[in-house]
Amino acid sequence: MEFGASSLAIAAFGDRVFIEGLWLDELAGWDNGVYWYTTNGLSCGFAGDESIRLQPGDDGPYGCNLRLSWLLNGFGGYRAGCRADLGDTSMWRKVVMYGPEVLECQSSDCGAGLILKSSGLPNYCLGTSCTEDECCRPAKTCSRDVCGLGLLPKPTFPPYCAGAFCQTSECCIQAPECSHDDCGEGYLLKLEGISKWGCVGYSCTVGECCVKSPVCAEDFCDSDPALLIKHVDPTPNCTGYACSASDCCDRADVCAEHLCPVSFGLSPEAANGTVYCSSPQCQIEECCFLQPPSASVTSVALQDLDLDEGELGGRVTWVPPTTQEVITHYGVYLGAAPGTAAFVANRSFGSAAAALPADTPSPPAPGPRRIFVSTGNDAGLQAVPAYGEVADTAFSIVGAAFRDLDLDREEIGGPLTWTSLFRFFGGPE
Repeated sequence: MEFGASSLAIAAFGDRVFIEGLWLDELAGWDNGVYWYTTNGLSCGFAGDESIRLQPGDDGPYGCNLRLSWLLNGFGGYRAGCRADLGDTSMWRKVVMYGPEVLECQSSDCGAGLILKSSGLPNYCLGTSCTEDECCRPAKTCSRDVCGLGLLPKPTFPPYCAGAFCQTSECCIQAPECSHDDCGEGYLLKLEGISKWGCVGYSCTVGECCVKSPVCAEDFCDSDPALLIKHVDPTPNCTGYACSASDCCDRADVCAEHLCPVSFGLSPEAANGTVYCSSPQCQIEECCFLQPPSASVTSVALQDLDLDEGELGGRVTWVPPTTQEVITHYGVYLGAAPGTAAFVANRSFGSAAAALPADTPSPPAPGPRRIFVSTGNDAGLQAVPAYGEVADTAFSIVGAAFRDLDLDREEIGGPLTWTSLFRFFGGPE
């Protein structure tokens, strides 16, 4: 460089390690066609481009004893060195050397599918920009091997992993764990035997997580008479790991008087104690029994058409009762009292008359003569039947006479005359 020049130019290139080694070993040598030497702390030549930074020459990043200085002559000129080695005189001037900025590999230099090399990176890039060949290598891609126990490969892998090695967070998801929701109707979550690493698939299965629920034994409720086994088809599964009364049993209904309709009463057992029914709702036949009716017919009467004294016969009539009681038939009896009256006839419910056969003996005097009509059903006849008083009506003739007007032997013929007599027996004379 000539004195007074307006720009600087590189005079020589040399290997930095070699040249700095000269200083340490007080040697001289050739490098890159330039003779490099050091003597009395002075050296000639220039460092390579990579050592020239955009910084003042006296503020370099390394020790002053390793910096090179350039001496133009033994008496003065321009040189570069550490601040402590430069005199602030008109004979010595500082020279600031500028060169291209050193570029280092960055992750941004790597395009899709490439990542920064983990080893073998150069100290600096050779050109004005770093290339993928200098800085990058192919990125790793996810595989199932990345996911260990308790992890599953993501359903969709990312195209490339971000680092030198694929991370589980990039490639894997946590395996699902068993829960009650995995067990449907008839199953319960296992108490043991569930893998601590989670399920093997993206959804847990019944086989991994669940056991069959217990079912109610047929005799489960037998120990308590107030409980009944639930009759459900299919047999219901229990809600817990052990069956409970609420799973298996219904509460038996208890016989009560309000369950019995008209004409029915509580059975003796139910009337004298607690009787549990065979179902959650008692049936009439379990608690109640049919009772003889108490409703009575009215207007009981007998029209005696038998003309013989001491004998009765004719039509018995009555008016049926209006009631909700169970009445299946009527019983007709003739006598002085219900307990001693003689059976006459049975008539089905809906009838209002019965026939008393002719020549039926009339109850003996002086006791009452009555015709009884009882309402009845399968349980029997009413205890106090309705009745009507009976009058034995008799017709007889007196003063009978025959006048024979036939004149032939062994033949008769003529008027027959008599006097009729009408009398009431069993009633007012």
